[in-house]
Amino acid sequence: MTPPPQPADPVIADLDAAARAPEFAMHAAEIMRRLERRLDEAVDTPMTWEEVPLTAFDRPLPSEIASCWVFVLRPRTELPAERHSNSHQRSLSLKGTGRFELRENGRW
Repeated sequence: MTPPPQPADPVIADLDAAARAPEFAMHAAEIMRRLERRLDEAVDTPMTWEEVPLTAFDRPLPSEIASCWVFVLRPRTELPAERHSNSHQRSLSLKGTGRFELRENGRW
């Protein structure tokens, strides 16, 4: 199996390695199952989420990581734009695919 390409952002590379560790992968899978059930029960809800304690990882995360969340989105969901001016966010897909659009210099 070919390993995924290494991201240019070293924090993403560290976070990706931590998320792929077997202990965290099992923890994340349970969270995703719980969130998928929650989404199934709320048919009008586009997504659900849960905070993950940083202690769930088998290693220290980069100091830039202050919190971790797992989001489960309903397939083909389009969410409105959000702005988080007080933080830098990094995202990984643990299952499935998605598309992020970023706004930079007034353009998407």
